[in-house]
Amino acid sequence: MSSVFSTKTDECRSKFREAGNLVSLWEKAEEELCNVFLGEKLPMDVTDATGDRVIIHANRKITRTDLRKLLDEKALDIDTSLQRIALMGIMGPYWERLSELKSEKPRR
Repeated sequence: MSSVFSTKTDECRSKFREAGNLVSLWEKAEEELCNVFLGEKLPMDVTDATGDRVIIHANRKITRTDLRKLLDEKALDIDTSLQRIALMGIMGPYWERLSELKSEKPRR
């Protein structure tokens, strides 16, 4: 089971490496999240890293707006589950590439 998630993570990393700018990175990450989570329900709340704000409520269908809120977060708090593994498999490479793009000097 974990090999499926590691394969998915590797696929996400390669797709995000191809993203040359923030817009294409955002679009690819949103597409990956939609492929896995759109219309699904999670059995637990997904909160920001501090636990103060709920981003996705438990047992509600996940919308595109919910997934866009995830992309705005720097870190998430979600109970250990298969959904967490899948979510972090997509968001981890996205956050890595986002920080790389932000640290690169703009071209003139």
